[in-house]
Amino acid sequence: MPTSGADLTPPRSVLVSGAAGFVGQRLLRRLSGRPGVRLHALARETRPESLADVHVEWHRADLLDTGALGRALEGARPDRLYHLAAIANPRECAAQPRLAHLVNAKGTLALFLALFRANPAARALLVSTAQVYGTRTGRLTESDPAEPVTVYGRSKLSAERVARGFARRGKAVVIARSFNHTGRGQTPDYVLPALAHNLRRALATGTALGHGNLYPRRDFLHVEDVLEAYEVLLERGTSGEVYNVCRGVGTSIGELLEGLMARLGRPHSTALDPALARASDPEEIVGDAHKLHSLGWCPKWSVDTILDELAEPDL
Repeated sequence: MPTSGADLTPPRSVLVSGAAGFVGQRLLRRLSGRPGVRLHALARETRPESLADVHVEWHRADLLDTGALGRALEGARPDRLYHLAAIANPRECAAQPRLAHLVNAKGTLALFLALFRANPAARALLVSTAQVYGTRTGRLTESDPAEPVTVYGRSKLSAERVARGFARRGKAVVIARSFNHTGRGQTPDYVLPALAHNLRRALATGTALGHGNLYPRRDFLHVEDVLEAYEVLLERGTSGEVYNVCRGVGTSIGELLEGLMARLGRPHSTALDPALARASDPEEIVGDAHKLHSLGWCPKWSVDTILDELAEPDL
């Protein structure tokens, strides 16, 4: 039966998969130093230098290496798992669709099997994506049909099916469908850091700023608000349920660019770059976060404070 997170024993061991990524590193910093908690990280990569000051036990394993994965989970025996590991760049997924499915879906199966063998009473959070909604527009709720059109979206929907399968068998697995999120340290593979990066380059070189479509409206959160949502969901979410992680308000890419130019400066000209413009960009992708709000979460970072952070000089 689905279970909520009420009256749970506080975790003694917490594992973050995908720990070397942008969100994973931020989550490790957030969790580091919690009293009585052993923090574990799982990643294909060696421990980044940026985490040298974080007290964490690092487990190096690929999701597709079941032997290494089993040893890592037996060593960590986590009470809680934040499953962030995935091929998350949609362009990389499109270029390698088979690998995307293997890592994002079958890798999730392998990780959850290893987790519940190591600790049958563990709770897990699967981080999915709003891309499972496909090209549907407007204010999206968790009850809207999942009709992904990208390789990334399809692979994550497959991972959701894996998670629901474990929930039906009595394991505690909650699903987060994350909308756009950003913050300092995110790579220019994503829209807001790309706009900031390209704007700085145009200002430094005196060249025109090329950009993609400016009309789409997207739902943006700061990564710290997203991490707080993940903690709430892992502790209080109902097993087998899907929760949108979003602000519930759309902002156009054009408005975000204007905000960055107000903070960084204006190039001598801007122009649509066909290489950056998607032919079939949905006009609006905005989520409804009522289910998440009902658990006591609300965002603390405004869009303006997100832009303020992205406009700060690089360290």
